[in-house]
Amino acid sequence: MKITYERDTLLKNLLSPISKVAENCILVLNSKNTYCVVTSSDGGIVLYAQIDAINDEIKTEITLNVPNIKRFLQVFDCIEDPFIELNIESNHLAYESPEIKFKYFLLDNGVIETPPIKIDKIDALKFNFEFNISSEMLATILKGSIFTSDTNKIYFYSKDNKVFGELTDQATQNSDSLTFQIADVFTGSDLKQVLPINMDIIRLIGSIKRKNIKVSVNTENRVLLFEISGIDYKLKFIVSSLVK
Repeated sequence: MKITYERDTLLKNLLSPISKVAENCILVLNSKNTYCVVTSSDGGIVLYAQIDAINDEIKTEITLNVPNIKRFLQVFDCIEDPFIELNIESNHLAYESPEIKFKYFLLDNGVIETPPIKIDKIDALKFNFEFNISSEMLATILKGSIFTSDTNKIYFYSKDNKVFGELTDQATQNSDSLTFQIADVFTGSDLKQVLPINMDIIRLIGSIKRKNIKVSVNTENRVLLFEISGIDYKLKFIVSSLVK
């Protein structure tokens, strides 16, 4: 079976984000798209990544067990054609053009552990507080984190109908503090409690370099969803708030 991907979409919107979270992954192909759910090694970050890839020949879902996502990404980076046509064989993927050809062998089903969170659970999450973070604000926060290098946390809270983020560590005495107004508007009810998260998710999303990030919060379960999407892709990063 053959499937064709738009090169930049495959690399920038699927493989590269996945490679920043996990070492290996299970790609799932159906007639409309290719998607993947991965978790970070410590379980602190869950990523759902999906790109459009139409193939009416796929009648039931196909799984591709990729043993090393960074190597997988590197071999595709060698291809300069704007479209990549892959042959899906029983235990490997194959690509051939006049300039380059390769085989990439896959693992058997069951070797890579399936993430505990399911897509339907991600889609079923309900949120009661939402705001947007611009790429410029992300860059500013990351610059500010150098000042508060003794901590690795950011605390989200709302005040006067605005959203703020404080870089500090409220669990440590005499911790330096730097606060930014992150958004001048939000939807939903005021945050009745401060929500701290690990700065690793901010660094991760900042490295993807997109113009706008939608942040949705389930205040009851203290779950935050950072969503980046375009015409033919969507990325959903899910993290839980820290205790303090």
